[in-house]
Amino acid sequence: MRTQIAWLCVAAVLLQLPLSAQCPELTEIKALSQQGPQGIERIRALFPSIARHCDCEQEVQAYACHYLGAAYYSVESLDSAIYYSLLALDLRESELPPDDLELGKTHFNLGKYLFEEGAFHPALDHLLAAEKIFEVQQMSLGLILSRKYLSQAYDKIGDYAKSVDYLALNVELAPQEGLWDELADSHLNWGKIDLDLHRYREGLEQLQQALDLYLEMEELEMSFNRTNLASCYVNFAVAYDGLGNFAEALTNYRLALRQYDSAGEKEAAAKCKVNIGYTLIRLGRFAEAREQLQSALETGQELQLGEIAGMAFDNLGDLALAEGHCQEAIAQYRAAIDRMLRLSSDWSGDDLLQPDQLIGALNKKHLLTYLFDLAQAWETCADRPAELDRALQIYLLADQLVDQMRQEHSAQGSKLFWREATRPLYEAALGLCYRLGDEERAFYFLEKSRAVLLLDALAANATRQLLPDHLARRELQLEKRVQEYRLKADQGGSFWLDSVLWAQAQLEEFERTLETEYPQLLKARYDPRVLSLDEARSLFLKKGTALVEYMLGDSDLYIWALLPGEEIVFRRIPVGQIQGLLTAYQHSIRELTTCFDPEDYSSTAYQLYRYLLADISEALPAKVKRVIVVPDGEIALIPFDALLDQPRYEAENFLVRNHLFQYSYSASVMARQQDRRPSSRKVLTVAPVFAGGSRGLAPLGLSDALLSELDLSGMQTLYGRAATTGAFHEAVADSYILNLITHAEAGGACPRIEFIDTALYLPELYAMQIPADLVLLGACETSVGEVRTGEGIMSLSRGFTYAGASSLISSLWKVNEGSTGEIIGNLYRNLLERQTKAEALWNAKRQYLAEAGTDLQLSPYYWAAFVYFGADGPVDIHRPHHWAVWLWGIGAIPVLFGFFWLLRQKRRSWQSVAPSPQAVSA
Repeated sequence: MRTQIAWLCVAAVLLQLPLSAQCPELTEIKALSQQGPQGIERIRALFPSIARHCDCEQEVQAYACHYLGAAYYSVESLDSAIYYSLLALDLRESELPPDDLELGKTHFNLGKYLFEEGAFHPALDHLLAAEKIFEVQQMSLGLILSRKYLSQAYDKIGDYAKSVDYLALNVELAPQEGLWDELADSHLNWGKIDLDLHRYREGLEQLQQALDLYLEMEELEMSFNRTNLASCYVNFAVAYDGLGNFAEALTNYRLALRQYDSAGEKEAAAKCKVNIGYTLIRLGRFAEAREQLQSALETGQELQLGEIAGMAFDNLGDLALAEGHCQEAIAQYRAAIDRMLRLSSDWSGDDLLQPDQLIGALNKKHLLTYLFDLAQAWETCADRPAELDRALQIYLLADQLVDQMRQEHSAQGSKLFWREATRPLYEAALGLCYRLGDEERAFYFLEKSRAVLLLDALAANATRQLLPDHLARRELQLEKRVQEYRLKADQGGSFWLDSVLWAQAQLEEFERTLETEYPQLLKARYDPRVLSLDEARSLFLKKGTALVEYMLGDSDLYIWALLPGEEIVFRRIPVGQIQGLLTAYQHSIRELTTCFDPEDYSSTAYQLYRYLLADISEALPAKVKRVIVVPDGEIALIPFDALLDQPRYEAENFLVRNHLFQYSYSASVMARQQDRRPSSRKVLTVAPVFAGGSRGLAPLGLSDALLSELDLSGMQTLYGRAATTGAFHEAVADSYILNLITHAEAGGACPRIEFIDTALYLPELYAMQIPADLVLLGACETSVGEVRTGEGIMSLSRGFTYAGASSLISSLWKVNEGSTGEIIGNLYRNLLERQTKAEALWNAKRQYLAEAGTDLQLSPYYWAAFVYFGADGPVDIHRPHHWAVWLWGIGAIPVLFGFFWLLRQKRRSWQSVAPSPQAVSA
């Protein structure tokens, strides 16, 4: 159908043009494309001749459309360039093999033109197709150029991890082909991304490499884009801005500006002036800043560059706010948003934008900044509650933009970056809720500020169950391949980057197919909703449970608690009051095995209790013992069990005596975990043991003792040499309970669990399906990892939750073998008595404390390391009944009875025929 339309469009061109006498040469068409408007008219005049005289009519038509598109691009007519390139693509796709080089060239041109138009997602589709063809055809220059534009397109939508991957490939390939200008461009673009990620020193290193190459090429009189020299200086200035060296920043900005002005690069010069204005504002030089920004704004309006105009308006808003002109600042921020959305006129203060209006933004990254600035301006300038409410509405709008951006990113690294980058927005929104006393919206922003990527993963796991089995398996296989290649690349194998991108492209193509065939899947997977306050009340209060959520921000700690009786506690504490205590407590935990000081511990643990829980604990009715804790940042490393409600080091003062603490990554995550229903009753226990120090790891003497405690009906055990990663992958998918008795490593960039043959790394867990009802991670530090703002701790515990586990028991530090064996033994005995999972762990700790006789045995090091995450409930487990032994015993009774009866009968028969003693002697 598309080809028919293409032919109709070509026919429309033919009807308007005079005829020529012969089929034109392809070289003639290509040459005409470089002659500007006159060349365009001459190419258009060739179409009738092509139709009449060319034997390979469609091939030549496609060639002419391709170069006509290039000609229109050269005169900056993007719409016509895209139109004729689409015609060329339709004609070529119907005639040429899918990996034909000419088809790749058209895909590349179309991707480049769409990128220039700001249509980044359609551009990506064509650039990816071009890259694939150029790789097959071994066309290095085409490959480098397609990757260059792919990197820039991913950068524009904020998918920085993918952008860097493509640049890394070019950095490797360009010098092999002697393309030094492309190598320099790659270092330059890589430096820009480092600056976007606030990695200023790393960015300076990349920029210096680019500058050195450009200067060397200039000295050798080699050809390259000389405005990139100025771009280096601009980005040096941005880096120095970020590092607070404003004088050096201004020096580099002005050096770049002189080069742009001398080259007549008005657009680049305007962007440079915007940056100069921002630096001058920070230096308090307001008059100079206004001059630079007004000049940039005039250029943006003259050239109809909405993005530059938006940047200038936003910085003018910053200037007005710095000068104390609130209403002017609000007007400038509105104008910035207006330009970014390409609205026909400024939106008035009485009109709120709708989420659908955000979709077509010129630059969503910039738009998010402008919305944040506007919300803060309304809050700063508010004289009436209505104005504060206006600020809150804009924060909600910014949150919806964050949801849209999250759907556009596929690389995990990019998603994590944006969770961190948007955290200040949620902290500011929560602060406004505190100011307004809006407890319901506060709960909303708390939930949206944490673990949304984990929530997305759980939604994907749930929707995968709705797919046919072969499709669900295929998706998991593709995800696993991406994670395997990514792990190899992260471990230093740059060779694997190409494989990462190839696997990611395959996965994305498969997911697009799924979403086309199963449209409800897209809606369910990318549903940005979180648990509402009413839903939280229904879910938690009916069980007599308290819910406490924390946000540890840059300036304040927010504590929000929902208590039985529907009372809500909402508090704010300056971070400075508690940061030292958090650090001191973690230090004291690390020192528990060496120089434990009960008095010092008691002081720190009691003070933390006063800040984190005292008013909540005191408000709880006596019958309410369960507290669900949603921690944040370093608070996730604090075992609440081990805090003290009195400043004395005594067993009865530990909070574990009276309160059961159950943790979750968010209330929304816990709600989704509670929806799951296990379909299996298999218990899988993995115990590599590492006898004799296998793989250089210490033997686990605890393993055999724990296995005796874990003697459960239906249990499969992978013991010793059987505990391989392959066996684990095969056995874990249908496990009801999973026990891992092994070593683990939480430190470094990639946490891992050790098996007898190799390690299982955290990224690999993300690509697994582990729908277990309970996972017991009986290894060290399985709840510890890198703290990622907005998502939580990147721990092995989180990895198993990501893979679908409903609940987990994991550890906060390196555990003691003796006390661990006792606690886990009590845990399983409690589970067999039908206690819920969280209750079983709680009572196991209390049983240990009841038998502790010395201050050292009371030390939290021995009993408080294990924490419970996730949904609660009993588990259906039993001891083996050993029916075979019992039946053998029952069956043996008649056999033995028969044996003795026969023996007696034979004895009687023998006595009746035996001779008398006298006869024998005769």
